[in-house]
Amino acid sequence: MWLDLQPWLPLLTISLTITLCFLAGIALGLRYKVLILVPAVTLAMIFAMIIGVARADHFWSIVLAMVVLGTAVQFGYLAGIAIRAAVGSVIPLPHVQAAQRRARQEAAGAIGQGPVRRTDERAAVPSPFRYVAVGDKVPR
Repeated sequence: MWLDLQPWLPLLTISLTITLCFLAGIALGLRYKVLILVPAVTLAMIFAMIIGVARADHFWSIVLAMVVLGTAVQFGYLAGIAIRAAVGSVIPLPHVQAAQRRARQEAAGAIGQGPVRRTDERAAVPSPFRYVAVGDKVPR
């Protein structure tokens, strides 16, 4: 009636650890830049080394676990970046929408379809490129 999981226990343990490292890499890829991989991979390798030493595994088995877990974090990060790019192309983020709205308003003001609405202090300084595009003289 009961399943004997004892022979499969090491395989289940490493597969669960690989899955967790992959998911952690996805979470890091969704939020952070690539430099976060250095501490993340280092921590994954240290984790694999500690577990391998505690279980008294062979040296090459520990090295293989370290490499596999470091690679899982990196592939997870790559998947997280791909997810972020796919979602970002479908659902624009609020700061992207604001930048697009500001660009449309600048373009409408440049071709004379209406006044240019400035929403921040930095944009209140007139740009010489706007006047060149319209054909007016640059004010001095």
